[in-house]
Amino acid sequence: MQRGHVCSCRRFDYRRRAKTAIGILAAGRRHAAVIVRGCPVILLASQGVANDSIAQQTGLSRATGLANRAAFAKHGAASICAPQKRNWSRRILTPELERRVLDTTLKTRPAGTTHWSACVLAAQLGISGMMVQRVWQRYDVKPHRVRWNGGSDSSRTE
Repeated sequence: MQRGHVCSCRRFDYRRRAKTAIGILAAGRRHAAVIVRGCPVILLASQGVANDSIAQQTGLSRATGLANRAAFAKHGAASICAPQKRNWSRRILTPELERRVLDTTLKTRPAGTTHWSACVLAAQLGISGMMVQRVWQRYDVKPHRVRWNGGSDSSRTE
C-alpha cells in the first residue's frame, strides 16, 4: 500500500472519541511512553489512514496498531492509558501430563528414528517443546541415552 493511503474498510467514528481522549490525556498530565505511542495510532485512524501506513509512520508493528485501535473502539480513552494484555492460554504442567511425557519418552519410539526429540514429542502430545524439556530436566531423562532391549533386527542377523 502507498503511504498515506486512505482505508475504506470498516469505519469507526474515531474523530469524536479521539478528540475526547486527547483532551482527557492532556488534562491528566500523564505522559508515559504508552500514551505517546497510542495517541498517534488513534489520530491517524480517525483520519482514515490504512493500518500499514499507520505502522510505518508510528514505527509500531501492524499488530500493535490493530490492538490499540480495537482497545480504543471497545474501551475508549481509558484504553490508551491502560497496559495492553495478551490473552494467551498457558497450558499447566500437571502430574498427569508429566507422566504422559515420561511414559512416551521411555516406553515408545517415534517412527523412523532412534529416540525422541523435544519438538517431535511436543507435537505428538500437543504441548510445547519447552514443557517437554522441563520434564526431562526435572527427572534427568536423556532420550538419546535410553537403551532399548528390543528383539534383534532380522535384517542384521541374516
